[in-house]
Amino acid sequence: MILVLGALIIGLSLGLLGSGGAIITIPVLIHGLGIEEKSAIASGLIIVGAISLLSSIKNVRNKTVNWPLFLQFGLTGVLGAYWGATVGERSPAILQLLVLSLLMAIAGIRMLMSMPKAPPTTEHIPWTFSLIAIGAMIGFITGFVGVGGGFLVVPAILMFTHISLSGATATSLLIISVNALIGFVGYFTAKTAYPIDFQWPMIALMIVIGTVSSVLGARVGGRLPRTLIVRSFGFMLITLAILMIGDLIINELSLSHWRKI
Repeated sequence: MILVLGALIIGLSLGLLGSGGAIITIPVLIHGLGIEEKSAIASGLIIVGAISLLSSIKNVRNKTVNWPLFLQFGLTGVLGAYWGATVGERSPAILQLLVLSLLMAIAGIRMLMSMPKAPPTTEHIPWTFSLIAIGAMIGFITGFVGVGGGFLVVPAILMFTHISLSGATATSLLIISVNALIGFVGYFTAKTAYPIDFQWPMIALMIVIGTVSSVLGARVGGRLPRTLIVRSFGFMLITLAILMIGDLIINELSLSHWRKI
């Protein structure tokens, strides 16, 4: 039941917002399904990458993906994602989860704030150092903490370009898929001291459910108040962040107590 509900929420958020689903995947896997931290981070990347890629097929067919923008983010993003995965698989899981929790809180707060949107004046994207650098940074975050980075991609696109919101959302979804899948390759091929267990039946089921709910989310998204959707998801992210930080603190205090005995 938790698996189905988690996959539905992940897919719906990706379909409705073009982002957000990745950042709740790790809490669902760890706290909902009891997956070990490192395995959850690596598994989250393949789940989100596959859902985003399959959901992007419709956007490619409808020609809503801005390819020059995708290339600017993608060229450095894939390098950043692989590097982030390499650093992440050598880092303590508690550090990765702490960074993830802080990012969730920041993303939630941004969603609750009214964010100005760039006017849809043009779909032309000039090559700029800012977009390339941001692509690399978001790629690194993707690989390091196991999230797609869409909650950073969409605001960055709207801040530094003047494309439509639908174009930003569609392009974000494809960027998420590439970054997440490259990050997964980094974990899958790494020779690490941390054993990673991929539960493939669970992963496959979450991908199927998440893809279906993502398609449904994209269809109903235009009929719902976007402000309500964004703010509701913002509240959920902040709540999950607080719970995860609290859990990390409790676990660390428990370990410290046993070390003293």
